[in-house]
Amino acid sequence: AIAETLDVGGPERLTMDDVVRTVQGALGRRRPILHQPTWLVKGAALFLQHLPNPILSPAAVDFVTQSVELDPAPAS
Repeated sequence: AIAETLDVGGPERLTMDDVVRTVQGALGRRRPILHQPTWLVKGAALFLQHLPNPILSPAAVDFVTQSVELDPAPAS
């Protein structure tokens, strides 16, 4: 997206569940959201990161479990 403005944030606060449900709706899909303890998923990620094509890493678990607020002002 060269020389375009993309809206990636807004005034409302969304949980990761909200984001996943929004993406599911945009894709026309509806799947249950299953929650697992963070320590369990991070433990599995410690093992999975050593595979040739890892599908999950501890850093990815940290990313999706962090609390982040975006500034809705345009970035330059």
